[in-house]
Amino acid sequence: MSVPALYWNRVIFQVPDWNFQTALGIASNSLTHVGLTNIHTQAADVYAVTPSMIVSVGVVAPGHNIYILVVMVAGNNATEVKTMVGNVFNYLKSLAPL
Repeated sequence: MSVPALYWNRVIFQVPDWNFQTALGIASNSLTHVGLTNIHTQAADVYAVTPSMIVSVGVVAPGHNIYILVVMVAGNNATEVKTMVGNVFNYLKSLAPL
């Protein structure tokens, strides 16, 4: 049995008018944006499962109006996993205020 590839990255947002649900909604939108369907929402993360990988975006709120969105992807094809992390990360990064 092979060990699955796991890649991750994170984006930090500091936005005064967001709340935790806003950050979770953006996490969900990021998965839809890259073409994933059947997205599951939990208390602090969203995820989707494909035949070849699991894609998740977790939300951490370490301080007032600070949200860290952590993109995690695991699967058997390292190239596919790395590409998916990049796609989700780039979408989230494009939303970060300057």
